[in-house]
Amino acid sequence: MAEVTRATQVGSNVVGLMDASVRVSQFGWNVLGSLFVVDPASSTATVPAFGMAGAPTNIVVQAKDALGNNMTSGGDTVVVVVGGFNVAGPVVTDVGDGTYTCSYTPNWAGPDTVAITLNGTSISGSAYATTVLPAALAPGASTATVPAGTVGLSTAIVIQGMDAWGNQVVIGGGSAMCSISGANIAAPVMTDNGDGTYSGAYTPANAGTDSMIITIDGTPILGSPYPSVVAAVGGGAGAAGRRLSMGLGIGL
Repeated sequence: MAEVTRATQVGSNVVGLMDASVRVSQFGWNVLGSLFVVDPASSTATVPAFGMAGAPTNIVVQAKDALGNNMTSGGDTVVVVVGGFNVAGPVVTDVGDGTYTCSYTPNWAGPDTVAITLNGTSISGSAYATTVLPAALAPGASTATVPAGTVGLSTAIVIQGMDAWGNQVVIGGGSAMCSISGANIAAPVMTDNGDGTYSGAYTPANAGTDSMIITIDGTPILGSPYPSVVAAVGGGAGAAGRRLSMGLGIGL
């Protein structure tokens, strides 16, 4: 058995010199390394299916030859362009062993695409898909919907959990509380809906302005305290007079 190193192939002949390792035996050619020049259409990349807002998404490109053998040296030009909910053009590092690495840190949750070219030609599988998930719940970035109220009617309160980058959190787990003062005093129970929202309600007895201090895990949410103006039932005597006239069939 003989061993030939640094060989290159032209057509069906092995000639010249390049980075490679080929072993010859009675069974024929056994390719231990790459005999061919880099082939973008055969080259691949590892792109995570999921990333997280605020955390690096790491990408590894593997240059290959036309037979799918990994290249063992660098020197090629790899360009990565990220589009979708996040836009980036990360700097690519030539590791020198046939692989190229880069990363980008997304801020927005949603689907991204990762387009990769090698020496100006798209590699196999490009553009790759990756989905960015929201980061952990950030109480100080979370918000609430608090409508105006009416005496005697239920006022619904809905909290939307958010991460530090303003993405809606889609899982529960926080402890939400609401303390109401002003024209009315109440502490409605806030239910974790398991989808990043928390809901509760109270029924005001008095007209006026209420103030709602809303917290998650003991931290006030963005915009707290929230005001809620409570209106009297029927809008006063004028409305009562109109209801009476309608009942009597008298137009006013």
